[in-house]
Amino acid sequence: MATSRKVTRHVPMRTCIVTREKKSKNELARLVFDPDVGRVVIDQTGKIRGRGANLSLDRTVLVDALDKGILENSLKVKIDNNTKSLLIEEFEKYLEKRALRGEQKNITIRVKGNKVKFE
Repeated sequence: MATSRKVTRHVPMRTCIVTREKKSKNELARLVFDPDVGRVVIDQTGKIRGRGANLSLDRTVLVDALDKGILENSLKVKIDNNTKSLLIEEFEKYLEKRALRGEQKNITIRVKGNKVKFE
């Protein structure tokens, strides 16, 4: 007699360095000091080697991380003012790009009878 087992898939969890909230890996942005470029960059692929820091997908969280030195401490690197302003611009573009792709929010579709409900 065969029994069916529900297989749950492992979801990698990470912690935001500013808010200390645990979220799934795809709900956070990873910032990495890339020695090839010589500055902090947003790791859009998740494959850049090196020390990384995870941030919630909110501009104010990045600004807090930069102003309070949390990002510098986490990455163990000094970030100058030009790089900070460039990083904020890149982060805003990254958030817009994710919003256009629909990755910023997970949408649940529930169907009951003939009604469709989006959450």
